[in-house]
Amino acid sequence: MKPTDFAKHLTAFFSEFLPGAKNLSVNTIFSYRDTFRLLLEYCRECENIATEKLRIASFDDKLLLRFLGWLQQERGSSISTRNIRLAAIRSFFKYVQSQESGLLMTCQLMLTDMTKKLTPHILRLHPSDISILPQIGTHYLSEHILLLKLVLTFKDFIEQIYYQMTKFETSTLALINDNKKEED
Repeated sequence: MKPTDFAKHLTAFFSEFLPGAKNLSVNTIFSYRDTFRLLLEYCRECENIATEKLRIASFDDKLLLRFLGWLQQERGSSISTRNIRLAAIRSFFKYVQSQESGLLMTCQLMLTDMTKKLTPHILRLHPSDISILPQIGTHYLSEHILLLKLVLTFKDFIEQIYYQMTKFETSTLALINDNKKEED
């Protein structure tokens, strides 16, 4: 069986372009590899496209949006992970675009901006939490709020541990103090 254009470009992308021209770290290359492993799995299982039949022309923006939705809904990926996977795919299609001018239209469809914006995490403080903050000027306010968030997160963490410990019978818990000296 003759290799498809997708197979040829993907092989060159991983074997020559990423480690050579882009000089990416091994971990980044592994992340890109995982992205394409997931994309191939999605195409095979959800789009009924056999891996050996995938061609560059098989891809369009609609397929990519369905894949990204699948990542979030079926695999439980976060928006950040989704956007990282999208960046890997876009990098591949930028590479293909530079190699094959005949595939320009397909590549440009795949390069449209499909990133999702993260909703900012808003720290909501209870009035009793604010009383922890010392009376300070605005110069160091952000550092104090960050410290307060850390303290409150640690407090929640300890409460969660306590809750989990109350699920066990006390006879199953054993604390060992290795620092205690043996008595003669």
